[in-house]
Amino acid sequence: MQVSAAVFPDPRDPEKIGQDWPRWARENLVDIMMPMIYSTSLGNIETGKGGWFARCVKWQLLQTRGTSTLQSTGLGTTNNNGAVNSTTNMIAQTLSALRAGADSVYVFANDNHFRNDYLPQYKTKVSDAPFLRLESPNGGEKLRIGSNHTITWTNFNNARSRILRVKIMLSENGGRTYTTTVTGLTANTGSFSWTVPNDANAHYRLRVIDASNPSIYDFSNDYFTVGNGASSVPDAPSVLKVNK
Repeated sequence: MQVSAAVFPDPRDPEKIGQDWPRWARENLVDIMMPMIYSTSLGNIETGKGGWFARCVKWQLLQTRGTSTLQSTGLGTTNNNGAVNSTTNMIAQTLSALRAGADSVYVFANDNHFRNDYLPQYKTKVSDAPFLRLESPNGGEKLRIGSNHTITWTNFNNARSRILRVKIMLSENGGRTYTTTVTGLTANTGSFSWTVPNDANAHYRLRVIDASNPSIYDFSNDYFTVGNGASSVPDAPSVLKVNK
């Protein structure tokens, strides 16, 4: 038997919402966590510095980092006020959540919109969509200055639309801008050997991008740092404020 829980998207006030789902994950009380993000806004879902939707999913993933709980993203065919979430928007949100690192996406429907409109388009627009998922460094690590670190990412390709080459960009200010090129063009093998830079005061993030389609990319869930000690990886959740 598996236990799943559909929960409020923001757990920072557990007494108010009656849900402390990061603690539930740390205590291994829930197998699958589903933070619900009900929105009908297309807004910045996949633009600029990742868009609020992708940042929200990544922040939620940080809350269960280091646990065995699988994390899914919950979407609704309507928002909290009853407005219909368009098929175009749900597909964009689904792809954004999967690219951000969610293990799966659950859609909660209370009408025929999902069955009649969304499902017929799911196969071609979601299941077959190529995308990238950055795996390491993905936030919270401390890497040793001057050492070689293998940047890794997961490829999701299909026969009709393959990602052949990627470029990798580095941010030194926590993801506000990506101005340093790690590699301008490399084969999409899922890994790249990188020499760790030497600014111990910077908050680094990486972005891996489809070289032929820059709208397909992923970036570190959180910032990582560098120093003179041995490299280390995170084993506990971080706290990061995300604004829409």
